[in-house]
Amino acid sequence: MTSARLCDGSAPCGPNGAPCHPHVKDVHTKVEEYKVPFWRAWNIAPHLSQQAAQYNLSSSAIAVFIMDLDIYSPEPAWAKDFSNAVGFIGAATGMLIMGVAGDLFGRRKALLFTLVVCALGVFIAGFAAGTITSAYIVVIVGKFISGVGAGGLYPLGGCLAVEAAKGTGARKVDTSAWVLSNQIPGKTWPYIVALIFSPASDQVSFRAIFFGGILLCFLCGFLSPRTRELSFMAQGHIHKGHVDSAFQHDIWACKWLRALVGTAGTWFLFDVANYGIELATPDLVDDVFGASDSIPEKAGESLAVLYSAIFGAAFSIIWIRQRWSIKWLEIVGFLLSMLMCIIMALSYHFKWSPGIQFMLLCFIQVTLMIPNITTYVVPLLTYPTLIRCSYHGWSAFSGKLGAALGAYVVPFVQRSAWGFEGVFWIMAAVCGVGAVFCFFFLKDPPSWEDFLASDPGSGLPSVDRVSMATNESAQTIPTLIGSTVTETDDGDCRDQIEQVVTTPKVAAEIINTVTLARV
Repeated sequence: MTSARLCDGSAPCGPNGAPCHPHVKDVHTKVEEYKVPFWRAWNIAPHLSQQAAQYNLSSSAIAVFIMDLDIYSPEPAWAKDFSNAVGFIGAATGMLIMGVAGDLFGRRKALLFTLVVCALGVFIAGFAAGTITSAYIVVIVGKFISGVGAGGLYPLGGCLAVEAAKGTGARKVDTSAWVLSNQIPGKTWPYIVALIFSPASDQVSFRAIFFGGILLCFLCGFLSPRTRELSFMAQGHIHKGHVDSAFQHDIWACKWLRALVGTAGTWFLFDVANYGIELATPDLVDDVFGASDSIPEKAGESLAVLYSAIFGAAFSIIWIRQRWSIKWLEIVGFLLSMLMCIIMALSYHFKWSPGIQFMLLCFIQVTLMIPNITTYVVPLLTYPTLIRCSYHGWSAFSGKLGAALGAYVVPFVQRSAWGFEGVFWIMAAVCGVGAVFCFFFLKDPPSWEDFLASDPGSGLPSVDRVSMATNESAQTIPTLIGSTVTETDDGDCRDQIEQVVTTPKVAAEIINTVTLARV
């Protein structure tokens, strides 16, 4: 393979000794040297993306509760059974498609598109009107569309978190965990909006809850980092055929498909339990304290339950920072959740006091937050840059299928003779199966430092070179950082770059060294 010196703009390198183009930048320029607004430098958008996703997936619980109080009461049985499940089916669709879009077209482009779809869905749901039947049909259609957008935010936000964040490799792992913990405020914002608008009419309150999701989507889009993923590829420095061949080779590699069984399977089982319990939280609170038509009382009690998950997030982040096994953290989370569900089922069987049941419900949120974080982080550490967004989206797709199953099954069991006691016995069994499945099928991801060594393209700005062995000799290929390659079409220095990229295999190696640079 022919080696080549990449131009740094300091010496003539054009044809026949001509000076290089003035816009050529040093390919080793660090992305930190670029001046960006503070809101982009702080990498806020991935955090807001998870808040927006969780807000729009969870807002229907309290919004439909308000609709059912008076103006659109009683809620039809078919709407109660499908209104939540259809949102998760939409999310699964978005995860399946938008993850691949993030790898093919760039993280930020796909992120902005999903935000528009998500905002459109809640906009439609917020205009539910007419008869009881027509109002709930509009809500269900809106929930499906917003679910498609919210689902795409899962893989895109996670990949942006680890690839656009500053700091060491260890810091990037912590960042991904912190990003997922933003689901906690995302779950609680709908109840806070309900409290704020409780003095207003029910017509205004439920619409304000839906429209609040539009504001979060707008903020996330405005604050998203401006990335130019693989910009040198887009400018012709790597032939598109090479990129397509590398992506198609990696996307169906048996190694990653086997890993997908573990990441997708554990996420599926976790979301069955997590969303089955979460969406039933208002009814659970009613069952513990007695039914109430007071919006402030309902919202306050639900907020207390949901915010207790902060302790589970803190425990998980401390564990991850100690660089202990993430696989065993997930197993511990499943086992603790199983134990708490068993105790909660016994509390219904022996009719314990409402105060004890409420405390147990809070503890369940704490334990469920542990596998919530690990199922999100593990795919980010398992898959290489070129296919990370796709495989994270597919893992999350499996999870949302589980969420749809939990959201559909729980109401049936709740209305049966088993009641909530049966719900918690079933969820305990699901968590137990999750722990066993995790033990046998989930591969413990490598430490972040080891992962960077095997996949330099995971976003560490200080990576300058990657060594590749060829049949002839060991060659050192300079890393091409996305924002630092020539911005001209003159092609003065392009020939030197293209000498390096001779085969799809080499193209794949270089692609995996690209960082996402903010400009």
